[in-house]
Amino acid sequence: MVNEHVLETVDQFTYLGSTISSDLSLVKEIQTRIGKAATSFSRLRSRAWSNKYLTIPTRIYQCCMVSVLLSGSEAWSTYARHERALNAFHMRCLRNILGITWRDKVTNEAVLARTGSKSMFQTLKIRRLRWLGHLRRMPDGRLPKDILYSELSAGSEAEDDHCCASRMS
Repeated sequence: MVNEHVLETVDQFTYLGSTISSDLSLVKEIQTRIGKAATSFSRLRSRAWSNKYLTIPTRIYQCCMVSVLLSGSEAWSTYARHERALNAFHMRCLRNILGITWRDKVTNEAVLARTGSKSMFQTLKIRRLRWLGHLRRMPDGRLPKDILYSELSAGSEAEDDHCCASRMS
């Protein structure tokens, strides 16, 4: 209760554009991010992706779509399946911009080379390293830095291993 208002217990909610779930799963957040990026991508289809006067639509893609797709990703603890889903969407968009279909049998590496882009795996790594650099340079006493360098006051590695093992299955 807060000021005589009963607060409802929910399994997930959206805060500052990010979906937070009670089980700490990123599945809903990644699905939401892909959905938002897909909506933005389709809205720009006639103005950017199909516009013959734009010589480098992939720059617009990098600025607009990737930022929507990866907003807040620096703090995500992703599994390989999450990163594969993000990379699949990324490659689908780049292929769409270039007009490449599955029948053309063009590798992902060739698509990335043509567009001058990086894979989502590399992009996520770069964003995380940049964020860690910001945290490292923060003055002591700032909450994000304190959390990064803190230790748990209770618990053990055995409990952590059990938690992670049950979450992965």
